[in-house]
Amino acid sequence: MKVSVIILTSGQRNRYPYIEKLLASLSNQTFKGFELILATERIDEDLTNIFRRYFCLCEDHRILVTGYWNKCKTANKAIMEARGDVIVLLEDDLILDQNFLDQIVKPFRIDSNIGCVYSRCIWTYREGLVNKRNIVGSLARLLSMLSVHRSVLSKQVRVLSNHLLEVPVFTMSVACKKEALYKAKLYDESVEEPILGEDYDLAFRIRKLGFKIV
Repeated sequence: MKVSVIILTSGQRNRYPYIEKLLASLSNQTFKGFELILATERIDEDLTNIFRRYFCLCEDHRILVTGYWNKCKTANKAIMEARGDVIVLLEDDLILDQNFLDQIVKPFRIDSNIGCVYSRCIWTYREGLVNKRNIVGSLARLLSMLSVHRSVLSKQVRVLSNHLLEVPVFTMSVACKKEALYKAKLYDESVEEPILGEDYDLAFRIRKLGFKIV
């Protein structure tokens, strides 16, 4: 199973500390041989150097500059360029457990009807949230403590096994079969920034096709 990891970022300089933490955690993964694409809307030498501290700039590890200023378009372009059977989409302010990739691909081997895996073994990089003192920061801190399993859609959660729950939606930080993403026609590019709810929209379309989200 070929795995492609896509980091989605605006590429603004204030994102660099978060991107570096995420790249560092990816470089320490127990799962090896994954493709990595840093999908950014802008690039400069500093961001390139941060990437090269942890990964070579080569066929399997590369930077994709879109210039779209639209995260749905940036995500779709990266997905279309990825070569993996499973696409792991990550926001730029996450830190991963060492075994994150190993754990997130396991369910795909258990049930062929699973289209996406939404994992709780990733978390928001909290330092950035603590420094935000306005209402946006308060909302971000609240959302960082929530998961799909405790959302208003909790009645739609179904136990599949001791280790798997079927859930109704996911956030953009998720692993999906490329097949499921393509059949659902990827993210909706008709919406403009600031974009909210694009992940829920995609999740509902994937479920409508008969794929499970766990």
